[in-house]
Amino acid sequence: MLAVAGLFTEYPNERGEIVKAAQDVSFTVAEGQLFTLLGPSGCGKTTTLRSIAGLERPRAGEISVNGRVVFSSARRVFVAPNRRGFGMVFQSYAIWPHMTVFENAAFPLQVRGAGLLTGRPGPFGPGGSRTRPSRSDIRDRVMRVLHAVQLGELAEREATKLSGGQQQRLALARALVMEPALLLLDEPLSNLDAKLRERMRFELKRLQRELKITTVYVTHDQSEALALSRQIAVMNEGRIIQIGTPRDIYERPASQFVADFVGNTNFIDGVVRVVNPSNGVCIRTEIGDLQVQTDQELRVDERVAISVRPEDVELTEARPPGGNVWEGRVDQKVFLGESVDFQVKVGTRTLLSRRHPTLRTKVGDAIFVQLNPEKCVVLKVA
Repeated sequence: MLAVAGLFTEYPNERGEIVKAAQDVSFTVAEGQLFTLLGPSGCGKTTTLRSIAGLERPRAGEISVNGRVVFSSARRVFVAPNRRGFGMVFQSYAIWPHMTVFENAAFPLQVRGAGLLTGRPGPFGPGGSRTRPSRSDIRDRVMRVLHAVQLGELAEREATKLSGGQQQRLALARALVMEPALLLLDEPLSNLDAKLRERMRFELKRLQRELKITTVYVTHDQSEALALSRQIAVMNEGRIIQIGTPRDIYERPASQFVADFVGNTNFIDGVVRVVNPSNGVCIRTEIGDLQVQTDQELRVDERVAISVRPEDVELTEARPPGGNVWEGRVDQKVFLGESVDFQVKVGTRTLLSRRHPTLRTKVGDAIFVQLNPEKCVVLKVA
């Protein structure tokens, strides 16, 4: 298990301004899970990852893996990066061009010795040994990890003749061959094209689940985080804003920042009009009174923002039964293949709706909008 507590890092930039890279960052990652740090550029996610790896020394906090403290400001502990037992894959795969696939994967074993960093059984062998492995041991371990990343048949190929996806898998193999206690991934798919990136998400998820390696993944790509993670920490300005499962983060964002950053959403400003524990909350908005279901404690006349995902904005050409229904007009629409994005004008407000292509309402035609009270997320306005 990885435990990060009270991590604090700040440093001056080239203009002498203090950059607050990590501000009281705390989280735990259960053994065998994939945990993602998600946020915009400059939010502190890479600084947090590099602090875990030992590539940066935080000003305060504590980091431990499986009960072993690798950094503690209070105890004055700082374990060097090469002694932490972690594997790391960067945005740049740093493949050795003069080596074959096998030689690239074997390099960490030849330099450091088998099990030097882990001291525990690993997914590809017994691990834990502090002696340099024999040639046969190196070959066995390298071939096991190459087969795991589906590069076994390419062991003797020159690394420069690999595709982008194959180089990404080779970088993973090189990190995994040392049987790391923790795998750290810093936007490893960012250099791939869109289709290959999507395919490699499935490969990476399969590999991580099969090997049960505790993994911390850094990305600014919301789709990537939602597809890969067991849990996500959304960061902004050096702080963790919300931690939760991908479904929780997407469907129940805790703030406007999270709702806006993770996927697309409609924000509807309003003021609480009626609070009724049995019937929900009535909110006066720019499109009319909106009935919502929420667990939040709200008071009459309180300003709020309502987040509604495009796929939860229902559209029908005939007026549907029930409440939260308004008549609008199709302002724009974009065909995306598997779906159609509609921009619908309701009064002066434009709502985005994502529907199945079978809905063929033309631009300029009238259409009815309905919002499910349970899909309307009420967010307090700071």
